[in-house]
Amino acid sequence: MQRAPSPEGSNPPVLQKDPRDYIRPTSIIWGTHPPRGYPEALEWRWPRSRKLLLSWLRVPRGRGMRVLRLLCLAALATSSSAKQEKEPVSQLQADFTLLDRGSGLRVEVFCQASSGSPPITYRLVRRNGHIHMQQTRNPGQPANFSFPLNQTSAWFRCQAENNISVQHTPFTLVPPGELPQGPTFVLAGCLISIIAIFSWKLSWTKQISFRRKQQTEKKQEPIRTN
Repeated sequence: MQRAPSPEGSNPPVLQKDPRDYIRPTSIIWGTHPPRGYPEALEWRWPRSRKLLLSWLRVPRGRGMRVLRLLCLAALATSSSAKQEKEPVSQLQADFTLLDRGSGLRVEVFCQASSGSPPITYRLVRRNGHIHMQQTRNPGQPANFSFPLNQTSAWFRCQAENNISVQHTPFTLVPPGELPQGPTFVLAGCLISIIAIFSWKLSWTKQISFRRKQQTEKKQEPIRTN
């Protein structure tokens, strides 16, 4: 704290402060009726508490100066609101969809965080750490990624990041490495039906061949005479 210089033969004014802990000084001071002859050479340190801060400036007797009341609230309120606006990324969700728009199969990915201080950067990341795609959005705006489906499978996940935190979704295999359960059962049923029909035809063919062979052997047997 700095004291304002005073004329000779008078006591300098003293700025009384709250005895609580203080942090770095700011340049914003509110006051009324500054004393004449004293330049504004006051340095104020803001307290850590968010409570309203009041202080008084005592001046020498006989100066006709009344006590000044300094209400130091502007910078404190600004600092508090700035801290409240900073929110980490939370509740990140991702949705992978396989679509056919006529030009071939494509994978569309929808990524969105429910809250977080702007700007939020969304990335589509492979398992090896390679960033496949990237978009920057404001809160409430989702990121949409779209890319053609490859022949080989790959693992992807969505990542959301701001100046405070980073959040990831679990990895998703694109395209799926296994057939869906329904088509698998249908395919298995078709294969069983084909095998059953083929076995029945093969057995029926063998029976016909065996009967024809028996008939031929009977015709070739010599007729016995007594």
